[in-house]
Amino acid sequence: RFLPFYLFAALVGFHFLTLLEYPAPTCDEAFYGRTAIKYYDAVTTGTTWPPLDAHFYLFHGRWYWMILGVVFSILGTTLFAARIVSLFGLVLLIVATFLIGKLYADRKTGLWAALLVGTAWLTAYSGHLARPDILAVAIGAISVVWVKYTLDHPHWWRFLTLGMLLIFQLDVHVINVHLILPILLMIVWQARKEV
Repeated sequence: RFLPFYLFAALVGFHFLTLLEYPAPTCDEAFYGRTAIKYYDAVTTGTTWPPLDAHFYLFHGRWYWMILGVVFSILGTTLFAARIVSLFGLVLLIVATFLIGKLYADRKTGLWAALLVGTAWLTAYSGHLARPDILAVAIGAISVVWVKYTLDHPHWWRFLTLGMLLIFQLDVHVINVHLILPILLMIVWQARKEV
């Protein structure tokens, strides 16, 4: 009965212990760290950054920068602090994957899906790299869980929360734009089914 919990704890422990060992630091991590520091400083001092004409930064998530900036202010500007945000995203993704499997199929499917996601090489790579990808995917998975819950138990505030979650995930990373249309189509399909 407690075996899934122990496996989960061992998996998270493994990822925590190897957080700084794999992969080797990259220039992307330096870019996101620097931009997070600049953005966090601008928000806390009331200035503007990036400049409004800097279109390069348009598709980079402000919330990721803010989360990273807050973690830097607490733990210091280190590779560990940057990567702990990604590890948090990895843990969220594993939990959300379990919930997706459980809600759309059954508990056993959720456990297997979470185990496979938690041990996949690409997930380990992204979960250790200080980039917004894994956090964006985790928030996307949470939105898939929330849409199922909302459709099963409809209420106006759940739909409002879903809408806010869909918008929020775009400001973590624009990569999640591909999730919004299918989720909205699920809602329309369910609404048409009930009419």
